[in-house]
Amino acid sequence: MKKLYLVLVLGIFLSACQSLQQMQNFRQCQFAWQKMENLSIAGVNFAGITSLTQLKFTDIGTITTAYAKGNLPLKFTANIGVTNPNPAPASMTKLDWIMEFDKKQIAEGSMDQKVSVDPNGGTAVMPLSIVLDLKKIMADRSQSELMDMSMELSKNGEKSNRVNFKVRPYLSVAGIMIPSPVFFDVIR
Repeated sequence: MKKLYLVLVLGIFLSACQSLQQMQNFRQCQFAWQKMENLSIAGVNFAGITSLTQLKFTDIGTITTAYAKGNLPLKFTANIGVTNPNPAPASMTKLDWIMEFDKKQIAEGSMDQKVSVDPNGGTAVMPLSIVLDLKKIMADRSQSELMDMSMELSKNGEKSNRVNFKVRPYLSVAGIMIPSPVFFDVIR
């Protein structure tokens, strides 16, 4: 019976060590903004929109009506690429994220999805579903500034010093979620 207990404890210990090593490897990965998908404001699809002049009259009416009613929902998926430079696999079981605009936090959330990245340059994509109320976030700014933020977000893959994401991975060891001690910047 003691041997069985010892084997069980040793198995759990080795599994925890392997999980912690994969978490350490994940912390050494590079995170990069890949692209944004499904951008909409008040239900108006912003795919391919680079200027307000490209919006239809009815779209402007829909956005203005939502703004007048007190909310302006912005929804999109931010795809964050992960590259593993390590000679061993990297993984995480949960991810906290923070979104900043003009160096101010405007949204935060979590992704409860396991992500594993193969070694030696392996890549994976983490899709972050973002939903926020632009009117609440930009309460002290004008409607044109709200649209400016939306246009900045729609710069799919372009460099921007106004939009930033930070991520903090977690790992589950014996059912206990262990967070990374710090957030990592996502390169855009």
